Amino acid sequence: MTDSALSSVARTFLNDAAVYSAVTEYDSTFAYPPLFENYAKILVANGAKGKAQYESYLHDALLFVSTDRMLSDAGKAFETLGIAYDFSKTEAIVNNTAARVPKTDVPLTGTGADTLEARDGSFALQGVKINGSFSMASETISEKLWRQFTEETAYNSDDLYYLAGVGSSSSTPVRNISYRSAQAFCAWLSEKTGRNVFIPSEEQWRTAFKASDGKFGKTLVPTTSSDANGGLRAMAGGLWEFTSTCYVPYEAFYGSAGIQDRLAELDIDADIIIKGGSYITSPDSVTSETDGLIPKDFCSDYTGLRPAWI
Repeated sequence: MTDSALSSVARTFLNDAAVYSAVTEYDSTFAYPPLFENYAKILVANGAKGKAQYESYLHDALLFVSTDRMLSDAGKAFETLGIAYDFSKTEAIVNNTAARVPKTDVPLTGTGADTLEARDGSFALQGVKINGSFSMASETISEKLWRQFTEETAYNSDDLYYLAGVGSSSSTPVRNISYRSAQAFCAWLSEKTGRNVFIPSEEQWRTAFKASDGKFGKTLVPTTSSDANGGLRAMAGGLWEFTSTCYVPYEAFYGSAGIQDRLAELDIDADIIIKGGSYITSPDSVTSETDGLIPKDFCSDYTGLRPAWI
């Protein structure tokens, strides 16, 4: 195989590991293939044994090992490649005896008003600058602005239920959009404004939550904040909000640096973390640490977008 072909095999292997990690019991309907061992055999057959650029995918895939069967499969792959590895931590994770690595807590050191304006004057989004490093929209994106995006770009999506039940109201948040369509929307906002607009990471969202108005959105349409700067409204309740952070089952135990960048670069089909709950969620069950999960191509009546920018 060429290097390009092997890189494609490596990407597929990691993607499959992310998919199969969601299954905890296998049967004749959904059988577990020896993902790790097959990948190792392909590397050996193509003279890629010992090549770090390919063997590194095995270490990334360990973050998705969720069952004894996957763990056994991983052990055979490392043995096939002659890689010495201590699986005791992985075994502890699978057996629910491992200690979690605390999430990074970034303190809120300062806020200020910031506006994201279209260069043609067609819209202006109010926002709040967080710690002088990035800004977050005061509200989730409206149906009206999303409609402008689709009309100007002719963007459409085959995602199931995309824009189902969505109109063109200036006050009602858009929902039934997927993570992938939200990425396209942010790219359009970047072009329209000349700013770098993006879906915030889970860490950025948690930091911004500290600057929110503290109100729980009990309805789809948020109430007006009394904050003079407009504040960050209804970050709890209202709609679940996309982050750019992939759900890696055991990142919380390994604290593996760089995995999110690698998953994004490879566009791995891991679920995306969403934050904040929705108006149908019990207020008592939502904190800044509360996580929801959604596939990248899934649309929901209860999920929207609050973009960030620099």
